[in-house]
Parts: sequence; C-alpha cells; structure tokens
Amino acid sequence: MFSLITESACPFGTFGTMCQFRCHCKEPLDCDKNTGNCESGCTGQWSGRNCQQENVSFNASTSHKVGTGSTESWYGVDGNTSTCAITTAGVNGWWMVKFDKPHTIHKIYLNSGTNTSLFDWQIIVGDDSNLFTMMRCSEIKSHESSASVFCDSPKRGQYLAVLNRHGPVVICDLSVYICSKYSFGPGCERHCSCKEPNEQCDIQTGACSSGCQTGRQGVDCQIECLGSYGPGCSYKCGHCLNGTTCDSMSGLCPLHKCDPGWEGRTCHRECNVGFYGYKCNSRCGHCSDNLICHHVNGSCPSGCQSGWRGKTCMEECNTTHFGKDCLQPCGNCFDGSCNKQTGECTSGCKPGFQGDRCDTECTPGRWGLRCGELCGHCYKKVCDLVNGTCDSACEPGWTGNKCLEECPGGMFGMNCTKVCGKCKGAICNATNGRCLHGCMDGFGGEHCTPQTSAAPIAPAFEEETTNTLQVFLGVSVTIVISVMVCLIFCLVSNWRREDISKYDRQLEVSDKDIRLEETRHLNCNGELSS
Repeated sequence: MFSLITESACPFGTFGTMCQFRCHCKEPLDCDKNTGNCESGCTGQWSGRNCQQENVSFNASTSHKVGTGSTESWYGVDGNTSTCAITTAGVNGWWMVKFDKPHTIHKIYLNSGTNTSLFDWQIIVGDDSNLFTMMRCSEIKSHESSASVFCDSPKRGQYLAVLNRHGPVVICDLSVYICSKYSFGPGCERHCSCKEPNEQCDIQTGACSSGCQTGRQGVDCQIECLGSYGPGCSYKCGHCLNGTTCDSMSGLCPLHKCDPGWEGRTCHRECNVGFYGYKCNSRCGHCSDNLICHHVNGSCPSGCQSGWRGKTCMEECNTTHFGKDCLQPCGNCFDGSCNKQTGECTSGCKPGFQGDRCDTECTPGRWGLRCGELCGHCYKKVCDLVNGTCDSACEPGWTGNKCLEECPGGMFGMNCTKVCGKCKGAICNATNGRCLHGCMDGFGGEHCTPQTSAAPIAPAFEEETTNTLQVFLGVSVTIVISVMVCLIFCLVSNWRREDISKYDRQLEVSDKDIRLEETRHLNCNGELSS
C-alpha cells in the first residue's frame, strides 16, 4: 500500500504524485498542482505542455574551429536565430558545446540559416572534448537547413559536437532538449511510473528496469489498472458498489462502499455467517436445518424452519398454517389457529375431532367436544361427529334425531314406524313387536294378529312342515341320482354283452368241437336271460 500525498500537501512550486516535479512557469502561481501545466507559458529554457523539457545548451560554454570568416561560437546558443556561429571558411569545420553536467542526449534541434544544407553533417557526444573519442549520435540525411535530430540511441556525455566534412559549420541555433527527472516522451509530457521511486525511466519509451509502479502496467507503465490493482495489476478488484473500479494502487473501493453481501476495505470478504445484504447489516432469517442464508440476498438454501415463510424466512406463518414454509394447514382447531411450529391446537378441537393437531375424527360411536359423547341407538352405530344426529335410521325400538328416545306405546321396529298388534294392555316389545301379555280375544300369534276360520298353524307345525319338506327334497334328489347311476350301469352292461356275443361267434367258427358255454345276462328289467 502507498500513502498518497494529496495536491494540497505539495510544497509551493511542485506538483504531481509524491510532488516530485518542479514547476517552470513564467508565473509560479499558474502551475497546475496535478499536471504542471502553465497558463502563462514556460520560463527561460523550458518548454513543453507542462514545462518539463529543458534546453541544456542555452547559453552554455561553446568552442569551434577558428579561422578566416569565423564568428563567435556562442552565437549558436544565444537563443537568437539572427546571429550565427560560423567556423573557418572553405575548410571542414567543427563546433562544440559543453554542458554544465553530463546528460543523456536524445533530441537535438539544429538551424543553420537559409542557404546551408545539413546533409551528411554528423553529431557526436562524449565525456571530454576529444573529437576522436566521441560517440556518434546521428548522421543527418536531410538537405534542409533546419531539422530535429534524434540520436540513433541515447548517448550520455557532457560534450556535444557538430561536424561538416564538406565545409564550414554554420549554426544559428542549436537546442539540446533534456527531460526533467522522472519525465519522458515527446515534449517530456509523460511522467515515469517506476516501481522504484528514484528510478529515471527510459527517456524515449518510459520503460522501467524495476518494473511498473503499483497500479500501473504497460511498456511505459502509463496504463492504469482497470478492474485490478497492485504491482503489475495482478490483484482483482473486490465487489465495489455498483461495479465501480477500485483504486489501482491500493485496491480500495470508492468511499469504501461494497456491493450487498461483501465487506472490508477492498470488498473481498463475504458477510460474516448469519448476516447478509448491504454493509452486511441484515441478519439471516429462520433457515431450515439451521443453515446460513445467502450472503447477498439472504435467501435460505433449503427453505424455512417450521413456522416461517418468505424468501428470507422472516415472515411468521398466519394463524391457519404451520410447519416448513407454512405449507401445512391447521387441523380442526376450536378457534381455527394452531401452533406455528408444531401444528398443535392450543385451544382444543372442534366437535367431532381429536388428537394434538385435531386432524383425527372421533372413533365410531363417539361425537362432540373431545369425542366425549356416545352416539345413540343409530343404525350401524354411526352418528354425526359434530351434533350426534344419526346419519340414517335408528335401531329397532328407538326414535328421534339422535335415536335416544324409545318407541312410544303401541309402536315398535326401526324408527318406531310399525304399530303393535292387538296386545293385552296395548303394549308390545319395542324391538320385535311381540305382545308381552298375550292377545285380545279373537287375535293370536306373537303379534296378536286377527284369527281366520281355519285353525292357525302353530309355529311348531310350521317348523315340522319345513322339516318334512326338507326330507322330501332330500329323498327325491337321492332317487334321481340312483336312477341315473342305474341307467349308466345298464348302458355299460349292454355294451359289454355285445362284445361277448361277437367273441362267441368267432369261437364257434374256429372250433366247432368246443362246447358253447351258456351265459346269462341281466337285462334292464332285472330278469335273467340266457
């Protein structure tokens, strides 16, 4: 992490990150604290958009080949193009400038007036004034009288010389441009962004031998990380609010605001267990199986615990439902509500139901609150679970909607719909109608029905007649079966008799001396025959 220095903290006359650049404005107060741009223009030998390009040859020490027709050598660096430094006329010439200290030379501007061609002139650089040991910077191939010349490769030295192998050297203006420390590129408008703060990057490419500053990438380290941060942009930004990018150096999210479900300075950390949402301020609901909710939206992966519902399981079941996700309706509770977790009816059951959840009907024969009432004399022992009324008819001898009332005098049977016979006392058995105390005169039988002229058949006679009929039917069936057996026997016997006769005739033909044996057969009428 880097502790950044704000603009307001830069001392007067400096600008930029870490305040490492000096302002070179005509009016010092014009210097932009961020870029160094000067509304009033640059001072002295400085140029460029942010005044970081210096002409190190301006008013520097000079020398040249002196002879006939030569002029002052310093005319070439006085900043006045109307005065020109000229070497000895008619012969090859050289001209030299000495800087106040060694510089890495890359860009030179040369103006030789209007009538002189720069073609085949050479520029050399060295650590001393020995022309034979200096290194070539460039050989000019332009026929123009002025040109911006770039060294084939940057050359470092304190001396720079211009050679003309075809005649005198004429220099009306020579400017050697050097970028201020930590600047590079055309016009020295770009700032070095090296990992090592004190490293001067390549003045042409901006490349840094130590690598790029944290939060930057590219050959010239000028590309700010986007969606990433740190050395070489190797770390991915966290979940900053609304997808905004993080600080390219520190990874911090703007205003330290994270998307819902994330927290921390860089928004890389999920909400702590049991919390979710923006700033992780929301607590998880009642998730099933005590599982944690989703750290972003609070949803429960396996639904809600018994008694809760909703996406985040924060809504209680209403009074009529219970269980997981409130999907189960309450039973037949007395007041319609049940325990939201267990479904137990705390107010008891409605009439006709029983059990903790009131989801079981009363057992057959019982009804009412807590199934505490017994059904009346209902047919098949079934009554209404709620009010005890019999669903169908009453058993013989009983009446009323609950079959709790005995038949009134003179009535009997199912639902008491039958009238007693002419019983003495007008009372009969309420179930089967039999007269309990005998019959009135002229009436008889169990039910005291009117007597006819023929003597009534006694019950014993009826039973005897029934038995006689059964015996008769049994005997008849037996006779029929016997006749059928006899018939079958006769048919089989006749068949065998015919076979034996055929056999006898054959014996008579083959052996006449054999005495025929008399055979007898039983005919179908039961008579003997020979």
